[in-house]
Amino acid sequence: MNFPGANNINGGVMLALSGLDTIQISADNSTVEVGPGLRWFDVYSYLEPYGRIVIGGRLKTIGVPGLTLIGGVHYFANKYGYAMDNVVSYDVVLGNGTQVTATANSSSDLFWALKGGANNFGVVTKFTLKTLAIPQVSTTIQVFNESGVQSFIKAACDLAQVDDASIAAGAVITINYNATTKVVSASLLGVQEGTESPPSRFANFSAIPADRVVNNVSSMATFAAQLDSPLQMFRPDADQLYLFYQIWKAAVDEIADVDGLYPTFVMNLDPASANTIAKNNGVGNVWGADDTDSAIWYQTSTGWNLAKDDLRVQTWSHQLTAKLHALNQAKGISTEFIYMGDAGEDQDPWVGMPVKNVEKMKTIRAKYDVGGVFTYLNWGGFKLPN
Repeated sequence: MNFPGANNINGGVMLALSGLDTIQISADNSTVEVGPGLRWFDVYSYLEPYGRIVIGGRLKTIGVPGLTLIGGVHYFANKYGYAMDNVVSYDVVLGNGTQVTATANSSSDLFWALKGGANNFGVVTKFTLKTLAIPQVSTTIQVFNESGVQSFIKAACDLAQVDDASIAAGAVITINYNATTKVVSASLLGVQEGTESPPSRFANFSAIPADRVVNNVSSMATFAAQLDSPLQMFRPDADQLYLFYQIWKAAVDEIADVDGLYPTFVMNLDPASANTIAKNNGVGNVWGADDTDSAIWYQTSTGWNLAKDDLRVQTWSHQLTAKLHALNQAKGISTEFIYMGDAGEDQDPWVGMPVKNVEKMKTIRAKYDVGGVFTYLNWGGFKLPN
């Protein structure tokens, strides 16, 4: 979360976990113990010689703890669920200094709450994750100019709607717009388990004339090594999403004079089958998401150079998001779910979760953090309401 106050408290104490960087695979290779000081590329690189991966971050610079505690989007969520659904235990230091290991059978209420409940309960000092025997992945990098954008957006919606959980596959789907040169570039970073190349799940993208296409087969670690880190949700509708793109592009032109402006329109897939994993695994997660329909989380990710433009760009972003969400509400395809990892400071991700789940988390917080350490003394992140 990249906004003031999201990650720490001014004048307070920073608890650095970078030294907790141990990693150890189990004797049968089915799980791996991971310290919170690691990034996902460290984990993928460690597991590469074993021919295994975990469900973690898509880009190499993302850290293990933050992503895992808020949900965790991975390329293969459609088949294996989100990162939170693949944790088999958490070692946690509570606010009173005691240590707890939360599993499905021990401190099971805390185990559930940590699956999407963020940093409201304690400090996780170790994650034990399921591993998957996926030694190689098939990848496709495709870049399109503006003439292909409408087809590109339709292909993204088709990928969400044709939710084939028999093949693990997912993508980073973005559109960049240079407000100075007026050049639009749409890009797909697609990954599918196995060695089929080009990966068949992205055939609708491959049918669009592209400026650049690179297909490859490699380990997950090799693919992740190339990638550095560069909302709101609704049911997939290609016409509506293309309208959003047009509105976003026109809105970017309104602030084209902002120094260093770097706007990106992001489409993340929320496959219905990913939510089926939590529904059927006997544990669930705090999202309590319905698995009837797939969805797309759209995000306007905007960078700029100078602090003097902060208020202007943030106000612009808030107004644009509100406008787009209102259009979805009017069409009856909106939801109130907001992925915490992409939420802005003006958004409340708890509102999009079932009320009973939020109330349950409050009860669990009161049980494990009696003194309110992670409510009143640790202000960063999204705190459960009181």
